[in-house]
Amino acid sequence: MIFSDDYILFQGKYAEMARQIYCHGFAIMPNPSRSFDNLCKGTDLEVLFVYEVNTAQLLGFLLFRVVADQAEIFTLVIAQNAIKQGVGGALLKKFLARVQSRVETIFLEVAADNTRAISLYQSVGFAQIGIRKYYYQYQNGQRADAKVFSFSVPK
Repeated sequence: MIFSDDYILFQGKYAEMARQIYCHGFAIMPNPSRSFDNLCKGTDLEVLFVYEVNTAQLLGFLLFRVVADQAEIFTLVIAQNAIKQGVGGALLKKFLARVQSRVETIFLEVAADNTRAISLYQSVGFAQIGIRKYYYQYQNGQRADAKVFSFSVPK
């Protein structure tokens, strides 16, 4: 696996693969393609992505923003063929190492029913600090709470 933070490469060579991975990962949400486009319009976003060295296939990516001494993870999504292979954990750990000297606290939110993601975040030390009731709306009209997590970066 190769990690990169080259946003130009991400928006160029890997743009369509990233869209497909995102749309599959968020298929239960209304119009994930539009959501992906809106997310990528953020001019202050940073990216960390991972791809397979032999095939150049995108395995997953993490979009985040740093403001002052805080970071916020907007999305972490893994390709379907890379799930349960340690890619998400490796990407998250690489991200933590990348921002360690820049921030004191990291925030994120995740759907309360996304138990795989919650387990991943908790495994590296994220702690739940709040809940946003009925925050997400799925295509079928159902709503889900968002769990809000934070991580205090060790210095």
